[in-house]
Amino acid sequence: MAEQKVSEPTGVGGLVPPRAETNPPAKGLRPFRKATILKYISGATDTLASLTAAAQPLGNRVLEGTGFLRYVDLVVQATTSGNAANVAFKADAPWNAIQSLRFQATGTDIINLSGHQLYLANLYGGFGVWPPQTSTDTNIYQAVTGSGSTGGSFRFRVRVPLSINDRSLIGLLGNQAQSTKYEMPIVIAPSSDIYSTAPTTAPSVSVTRLQGIATVPAPVDAYGQPQEQVPGHYGILHTLFAVQSEALATSGAARVNHYLRGIGNILRYTIIVFRDSTGARTDAMLPTNITFFIGSDPIFTETAAQRRAIMLDQFGFDAPAGVLVYSWDDDFLPRAGFGLGDDFLDTTGIANAQFMFDYPTFSNSPGTVVFIHDQLVVPSGLDYSAYM
Repeated sequence: MAEQKVSEPTGVGGLVPPRAETNPPAKGLRPFRKATILKYISGATDTLASLTAAAQPLGNRVLEGTGFLRYVDLVVQATTSGNAANVAFKADAPWNAIQSLRFQATGTDIINLSGHQLYLANLYGGFGVWPPQTSTDTNIYQAVTGSGSTGGSFRFRVRVPLSINDRSLIGLLGNQAQSTKYEMPIVIAPSSDIYSTAPTTAPSVSVTRLQGIATVPAPVDAYGQPQEQVPGHYGILHTLFAVQSEALATSGAARVNHYLRGIGNILRYTIIVFRDSTGARTDAMLPTNITFFIGSDPIFTETAAQRRAIMLDQFGFDAPAGVLVYSWDDDFLPRAGFGLGDDFLDTTGIANAQFMFDYPTFSNSPGTVVFIHDQLVVPSGLDYSAYM
């Protein structure tokens, strides 16, 4: 009978399999994602004495920091006192308290959205942000209606996403060089945009920035293994832009072509927002027939009802009024943000793409259609899928 070998104790504790070496040869670089440490750092707070009848620039803050920037969370808080009015918020509130936000790297916009558009991107982008209004914790979300003394107060958090998720960290921006400055100008909306019935006294408003950071790893770890100090996908940019279609949404119109402007990169998802002539988001405008073309090839032919069913499968919650989403970021698990990139839509070589809509009869015509595009700008020769 052959001699049976068993694991033997090592000099450093524990057991090793037979013939295993206690000091194996050095391996390759330890991957950046394993070597880095994820941090969450409280940043600057800016305050306005009160909302006014006009929009107010909050300032063009330079985001100082070290390491790599993953995202910036904004906590927006409005505080009222002594209210006696029967306060009511408009449909896009409180998110539309941010009239506009731009994230700039060396003068170039990477993100350019309104507060409500950024909220939709948070809902559907898979950035680890769940719909906050489902929380009853006032530390997370608050929008006080009615005639109570604090009526008109609100609080919300919205994420400005630079990396697409914390698993791959694709889209990280280096923030340690003194010559690199990231700026984020924010404009706060007028009171009339936020409230349909405003509080007796306009609230003060504060905006706090909290930065998600990935540290720069040391050249070697505690065991002497060399480590990546820069991720292999560094240089990929994650962008978010909203583009209004030049074609109007007209009641009862058939085969209205809405060309997708501003694409030409790796498309993760597109959010479509339908608003009538009053500016209200409404399901009454949702097309009765939808065809999405890449060139002359139809990719989707469906109804808005069918798209909403797909959205429920992908995201697990009902959509806001007037919103449809086309996501290519759920090929691994049926939830946004769990994609491996296999289904991302590469539009770099596409001559044109368009949605063709048949519109139902609806009031307050014509309306507008806005497309919110989430894209990766990938440098030539770099394969993003290797890092997903």
